[in-house]
Amino acid sequence: MSKAAELAKFIADGTLGSDVTAIKNSGGTNALTIDSSGRVLFPNQPYFAAYMGGNATYQSRGGGTVLPFNIASVNTGSHFDTSTYRFTAPFAGRYLFTFSGITNDSTPEGRIMFRISGVETVSGIKYGINGSNTGGGGGTNAVAIIQLSASDYVDVISQSGTTQFYESEHSSFTGILVG
Repeated sequence: MSKAAELAKFIADGTLGSDVTAIKNSGGTNALTIDSSGRVLFPNQPYFAAYMGGNATYQSRGGGTVLPFNIASVNTGSHFDTSTYRFTAPFAGRYLFTFSGITNDSTPEGRIMFRISGVETVSGIKYGINGSNTGGGGGTNAVAIIQLSASDYVDVISQSGTTQFYESEHSSFTGILVG
């Protein structure tokens, strides 16, 4: 189908025709693909999954400490920095972040949270703040959708108190652009 015919079809019925399976950027890279089942895929969508490498032991992390997620098992777009332990937004949008960690304190007093560009409270919200009240072991999780501007960064901190986090692949930090 010619470009003119595709445009006429789109104007007439709102479809692009059955032969369109990918939308490409000006450089020719697929930005969006629709497979034969109708699933919409974004092969270059910013996404990362990171964990704390090192000894599989509990490490104490005091208040204000950035958790050291120094290994990225997935890093689409290379927006997660394993030396600063932070994700930097390549452009403005809404991003979904998760944290999951195993803790082991007889009297846990720490809380974790997502910090945005070094700030704990943004627009009156402490994103993902969560604490573990499980004496002797347990876990803590956090989830948040955060509106970011281009170049904003997100890391995970032990917000207050001291908590022992089990390092190695037992604690994770993930993020993905959702829109």
